[in-house]
Amino acid sequence: MGLLVLSLWALRTGRAAKLLEDRMTRELQEACGIEARFVAFEIQPLSARLHLAGLEILAQDGTRLISVSQAFADLSVIQLMKGRIDIQELVLEQPFVELRVQDGHLVDLPDCVRTTPSAGGTTPLGIDEVQIVGGDIDVELEDARLDFEDVGAELWPDARGGANFTFGVGRGVLITETSTRSGLSIPTLEGRVPLGPLELLARLEGPALDPRRIELQRLQVDLGGVGLDASGRADLVASTVDLDLFVQSSLDAIPVVVDGWPELSGEVDLSVHLEGSRSDPKFDVEADISLVEIGKRHLGRRVYLRAKVDRQGADIEELLAVLERGEAT
Repeated sequence: MGLLVLSLWALRTGRAAKLLEDRMTRELQEACGIEARFVAFEIQPLSARLHLAGLEILAQDGTRLISVSQAFADLSVIQLMKGRIDIQELVLEQPFVELRVQDGHLVDLPDCVRTTPSAGGTTPLGIDEVQIVGGDIDVELEDARLDFEDVGAELWPDARGGANFTFGVGRGVLITETSTRSGLSIPTLEGRVPLGPLELLARLEGPALDPRRIELQRLQVDLGGVGLDASGRADLVASTVDLDLFVQSSLDAIPVVVDGWPELSGEVDLSVHLEGSRSDPKFDVEADISLVEIGKRHLGRRVYLRAKVDRQGADIEELLAVLERGEAT
């Protein structure tokens, strides 16, 4: 009873904010080796809702990991009265984050963020639910860079285990200088490719920031005027994928996105089933192209192609070309 009265007194007088600030900064330093800085640190009495303004999280070497305009955290009152910090929901407004991905995994993260201390938990630091509102996220890949703006995201536990994840982007850009990928001598993305609206819904197995498997329920994105839809599964431990990709586009958008392609015109519906590993990918490709022109030369009214492609080459199973003067198969 005395602890309850003392806790309520601390919340009402504002002493709780100072106690929490000292404890959180100390625990983050000891457990994670990171430093937290705030412009303002406030807690609302009784509701135990924490408000942080001007939040910055720094690594041991002083590198900024994340900066947030405002953060709101709903704490468990019961756990708080027991002297424990249990964040039930965390909302980050206008965060800026720089991430680095290597071999399909996020790297340079504090150990305490990679995994969850609570048994069976999946979200970072054991937080029940995380939301991002109006964020900017830069992702450095091995051969490219993604800059996302106007990001909205939500992460929450799934009843079957793991976590559900939604991710939306208002706009962004893909930056790369790579001209070959996975040892295949094919034209690839190069330069700066604008990203339009992006929507993603997925289920993660394992820790949210370092999952073992991803079930991609829906991905929709506009990539330089090329519409892409995708769904499927990825095993990040075995480095294998089983994905279905669908593309609808005007052919004149493809040379803007893919370096090395000639000037094209026409419309294309493309479906690709991709399975296997990065070192041994296998593709089932089906393409239906209409009103085909290469350069200024008109080739025909329709081209239909169905083929299997792997590292050894392509096996064309069906090819139909409806030309101006006849038909070829």
